[in-house]
Amino acid sequence: VYNIKAQTMLNADAMYYLIKVIEDVDRISFAEVDNGMEQSYKQKFGIPDSMNLVIEVSDSGNANAKKVQFSIEYTFRDHSERIVINRLKIKEA
Repeated sequence: VYNIKAQTMLNADAMYYLIKVIEDVDRISFAEVDNGMEQSYKQKFGIPDSMNLVIEVSDSGNANAKKVQFSIEYTFRDHSERIVINRLKIKEA
């Protein structure tokens, strides 16, 4: 029961951090969204070092949109868990 509860709490924490990052990326300008933003978000939201945040920005094939893949990974009892959310960042009018 302890292990299930601990893993559930870790998963909830990881999802919370990932949602906070996505919400912030939604608020910043199109030009600011680029690769290499992970460390600043880890500091901004206090994401622990035990959780690996990755933000991959790539071309969507449309000059007015970028593909953004958000993922966060953590390990619990030698088992890695990874949550991935894909979004489009649309250029402001």
